[in-house]
Formats: sequence, structure tokens, C-alpha cells
Amino acid sequence: MKIYNDNRAQLYERPTPFDRLKQAGGKGRSTLDRLRSIDHTTHGGTLDELLRGSTGFDPDIASALSGDGIHVIGDAYRIGADRVQFVTSYGYENTLNVLSAPVFRDLNLQGYSVNAIKQNKVTPDDLLGALARKLKPYRGSKAIAAMRWRPSDGQLRVLSLYRAMQAMEMKAMSDMAAYRHLEHKDHWAEHIDQYGVDPEKVPVEERDMITKMHRARLNKTGWAMYVPSRSTDLVHRVDLGNVPVLRKNDLQQYHMPLTTEGVTVGDTEQLFRMGRRAGPNYAKRDHFFTAHEMAALMAVATMNKNKSKQVNYSMVPYARKQMIEFVDKLRHDVLIADKGQVRPLNGTEIENIMWRKVAQDGWAPNYTMTRRNLTHEDIGALVEVKY
Repeated sequence: MKIYNDNRAQLYERPTPFDRLKQAGGKGRSTLDRLRSIDHTTHGGTLDELLRGSTGFDPDIASALSGDGIHVIGDAYRIGADRVQFVTSYGYENTLNVLSAPVFRDLNLQGYSVNAIKQNKVTPDDLLGALARKLKPYRGSKAIAAMRWRPSDGQLRVLSLYRAMQAMEMKAMSDMAAYRHLEHKDHWAEHIDQYGVDPEKVPVEERDMITKMHRARLNKTGWAMYVPSRSTDLVHRVDLGNVPVLRKNDLQQYHMPLTTEGVTVGDTEQLFRMGRRAGPNYAKRDHFFTAHEMAALMAVATMNKNKSKQVNYSMVPYARKQMIEFVDKLRHDVLIADKGQVRPLNGTEIENIMWRKVAQDGWAPNYTMTRRNLTHEDIGALVEVKY
């Protein structure tokens, strides 16, 4: 996990593949020469074959990347900058429909309706568990960039697993900052114990906290939050709507999470994806959840955890230990062949391989939709501080 110091542009994190390649020594040597000089594992061919682009597609890539050391994969998994916006922002072919007919058949339901969700008490974990079962085994070459759903209000929601992981990291920083800078430490002690680090040694500041601004006026279930930037001194304003802060016996808790929406004011990532498909009307009705919005939703759940009304369910996934460690490997141990060179994976490429792991192992071993289901091992795996 990334940890901020006083200079917020500088991050403490464990070495990337390129950091280790630099340590291979030899001034003037190219990246590829350094790579050839150290132990590494290639998938789908030799290193030279991968660099030439003559590589086959490995449908079991999630299993293949389980070994230690640096891994190099072929450009069959490449989603370069020229394709990222198309894959994440246009059409449906690269997203998975949570409210699809196969999902409801798996749950022995006739189809999607508000009453079907509420009367059968279908939780987000039920929906995602069924989606993962219908996905398994996924052996296709088409990239998976996110999940999507269109609830009763007719507005499309799009959510990325990788950005949800980033949201968990932001929420961890907020918890530690709150523990250090707020008076009621007992409220945060349970969270801090689970992270397995001494918060007094983590260089967080008061401005790292996710805070509630006021109740937003867009509707009675809206929240306006301040979420700190991950790389600058800026603070993002996040407006959340239809936040399911409800009593435990309220049947709305099963359907309302599907209608939650968020807007990160001025966020360039969200603006980048506002052109989904053709026409301004579609763009206005779409909600792409940014990491800041998901972190804000996680913070609302924490703020209400001891109250009569709580966030019992939401559509924001919490990664478990094996997925957290797998993403850590994708970030720091995997290189991809790209136009005759190698580079680290970008976020969309990581997302694609994360979904392949979900297809391979199922939903429950990798994720839960409620934080209270996380174990100490799950949360402890999230924080890895390197000084």
C-alpha cells in the first residue's frame, strides 16, 4: 500500500519490476539486457517471442502468475493507452452485467425487479457470487474492464474492481489519520488493530481523513464528502446520492445499493469516461464510480457502524487477502511485452486479470460486499509499509 510523507508527491512503496531491473547493475545497459540477466518467468513463449508479438493467449493466466519472481506476459493482454478509453468507456462488450438473465436464473428468480430483489432479500454478495459462477470458467481473450448494472431508475452504473482496491487503500489512510488526529480513538481502534501497523509511525496528516461536509441537498439520502487526493494537496468534493443508511429490518437495504450514485466534482477520470457510447443523453445518465467515490461510501459505512441506521450492504466490493496479494503481484512483479519493449501493467490490464482470477476461484474467496465480513488477515494484507 502507498503511504504519504510530508512531500505528498513522494510515495513509500515496495520496488517495482523496473526498480529491481535497475539494481541488476551495469551502466548503459538496456532494460531488456538487464531483464535477461536476472531470473524471470515468461508466459506464452520465450522472451524474444513475446517481444515479437508472436505469443499465444493463456486462458489460465491468473494461475500461471502465482509463482515468485518477475513474470513477463505477452501482448495478448495489452490494453494500451490507445485502447483504454474505448475499453472502459464505450459499449458493453468489455463489461459484465450484474443484473443479467443468467445471474437471476442462477438465483432461481424470474428476472430483475425491485420487488424480486427486496422480497427474496438478494444481497450484493448474492448477485456477484452468481455473476462469478456464470463467468467460470472464462477462457475468452476479450478484456473485462468493469462490471455494470442498470437498476429501476434507468441509469447505468459502472464499477471497477481495481479502483475499489484503490478506494480501500485510501480508506485505510483515512482510518489511521482519524486515529491519530481525532479525540475518540476508541471508535477507530478496531480498524487500526486489524491493519497490523502502529499508526503513530505512519506519516499521515489530518488532511488525509475522509470527512463529511454536510448532508447534500440533492435528496434526503445524499451525502457530501471531502476525500483527499492521492497525489496532491487537493481535496475532492464527492456528492453521493441514494446512500443506503437504513435500519437492519428495512427491505430497501437490498435494492437501494443498486441505485447509489456519485459525482466527484471536477474529477478528470470521471470526465474522461463521460462519453460512454454516442450522444449526450447517455453520458448524463451514466455513473462511473471513481476510487474517491467508493472511498467516500466506505467512510459513510464506518461513520454509521454503531448507529441504529447503518450501511448494511453496498455495491462497493472489499478485497480479501488472496486478491490483495494477487494485485500486489500484478503491480510489482509483472511486466508486459509492448511494441518490442516491456513495461508494468496499467490499471485496465490489471483489472482484466483480476476478473480472470474471480472467474477461476469464485467471488467469496476474493471479495465481500460488507466490511464486517473481512478478517484480520484480509485487512492486515492491505497495509504493507516500507520505510
